[in-house]
Amino acid sequence: MAESQINSIQRSEHSLQDLRCKKCNKLLGKYLDCKQLEIKCPRCGLSNFVRENLSCTSREKICPA
Repeated sequence: MAESQINSIQRSEHSLQDLRCKKCNKLLGKYLDCKQLEIKCPRCGLSNFVRENLSCTSREKICPA
């Protein structure tokens, strides 16, 4: 069996979850079994988080004055 076929079978068994920006809904990536992740949206600058419970939260962009 080809490696690409094996990878597609593994993906179908464990579907990846989309990580979208909470402000502008841009797709930032996909994840599976992520304990902690922070990613800044390149479009709007919002910091988006995935925590151990796999809930997505966000924090507004903070610019130093």
